[in-house]
Amino acid sequence: MKAPFLALAALLATTAYGDLLDPLPESASKKELRFQPLMDFDHDGCYATAAIGREGKMNPGLTHIEASVSHDCRDGRLQFSNAYSRKRCNHGYCAIMYEYYFEKDLASAFTGHRHQFENVVVFTKGNKIVRVAATERGNKEYKYRLNCYGKSCKIPMLNGHPLVVYHKVRWDMHEIRFAKEKRYSDEGSTSSDIEEPENETGKWFRSPLIGYDDWDDEDLQSRYLQFHDKYNKPHIRDKTFGHSLKKAAGSFKAVPGFDPYQEKNDEDDDEDVIAVKPKHD
Repeated sequence: MKAPFLALAALLATTAYGDLLDPLPESASKKELRFQPLMDFDHDGCYATAAIGREGKMNPGLTHIEASVSHDCRDGRLQFSNAYSRKRCNHGYCAIMYEYYFEKDLASAFTGHRHQFENVVVFTKGNKIVRVAATERGNKEYKYRLNCYGKSCKIPMLNGHPLVVYHKVRWDMHEIRFAKEKRYSDEGSTSSDIEEPENETGKWFRSPLIGYDDWDDEDLQSRYLQFHDKYNKPHIRDKTFGHSLKKAAGSFKAVPGFDPYQEKNDEDDDEDVIAVKPKHD
């Protein structure tokens, strides 16, 4: 009986604990890097990490039966993280979808699932952000919420980067919200009154970004886009990208004329691939 027991223990260990994969080196356009959100992660949730490693190994994720909603999905994750992006530009506007992978998403210690992709979509016109939308949970579907429209835009920013937080919804799973900024609720406060980051670095965090058009290895990209989980897959893949942008654009008042399904990009001189960390501190 001892041998079968040890085999079962090994299987459970493999199933329960995710892997720290060697992340891909940053490769994205200037535009995608310029507008990449800076993130924080509340204590009641996982850190984002790499969905696929340099050697092609897919992240096995974590079982949803855990001691807590953030059990074993924070230590070392930020140092081994990637973010993924894809842009679509037409009729004077660009939509950039940023995608983040989490090893699990739990509402409680016994309710949830393995693997989760979350997204933020930044709409730009020239060098200006005109709208930002983030995924949120509601009725077990993905929905996008508006937080910027014209002159009433109230997106918390740091050096031109939107500030967003991965947090747990009470009695539900996780979503991405915008950073809380007191100046919109407390008269006389300043833009420096943004909430303090809770993640282990103590700063707003930026994962090395991989742009859809800038993967060094097409096979790795294909493996990522065909992610091995049946129910949770990247939103930047062809099947869902246009529809996701349509939802993120809402009424299109902030991006009139933008076509979420149009493949051809307008001319853009700002697409050089770089692999350096933009300054945001």
